[in-house]
Amino acid sequence: MNMNQIYKALFIICLSFSGCLAGDLVLDEHGEYSGMLNGSVRASKTGAYEGCVFRNGNLTDRYGAYAGRIMDNGTILDSWGRYSGTASSWADRDVE
Repeated sequence: MNMNQIYKALFIICLSFSGCLAGDLVLDEHGEYSGMLNGSVRASKTGAYEGCVFRNGNLTDRYGAYAGRIMDNGTILDSWGRYSGTASSWADRDVE
């Protein structure tokens, strides 16, 4: 492993431990870190605003257009219904 891979691994480990404080980690379709869900805000891996997350799992992009849905099990589908990643620790906020 080179130093960049070690730093990346440590970064992801730190984010996974802080996920309970900051929000749900978002992994892309390849299992790599791609952002964060924090309350009603989606952020990219650089921290840039990506859109909104609604209580029912619907997603919007940064312009307000429909961008997909997070299923009850954390699977993220894009606006075409294709698999586009997972949200760690996701729970449907409407189920009691």
